[in-house]
Amino acid sequence: MWRIKSALDLDRIGDIVVTPKLTHEFCDLAGGDHRGGGDHASLHAQDSLIPFMSTLADPPRRPTSVDLVPHIENHFNSLTR
Repeated sequence: MWRIKSALDLDRIGDIVVTPKLTHEFCDLAGGDHRGGGDHASLHAQDSLIPFMSTLADPPRRPTSVDLVPHIENHFNSLTR
């Protein structure tokens, strides 16, 4: 649900949010696509959940890609304390 809420909070989004079926891809407005690689983060768990291994004491329990930056910052900040 947080992915849908995050999408709807964007300034540049319209009134409708569409997500492709798994293994399908939408082209972006410039005509590009990411066939054979990453995509524009569909709302499916397969595109939201990522493998994650950590040595920190309190890593995110079910991390997604938005969890990575603060986690990495915390890691490197802990090295300078």
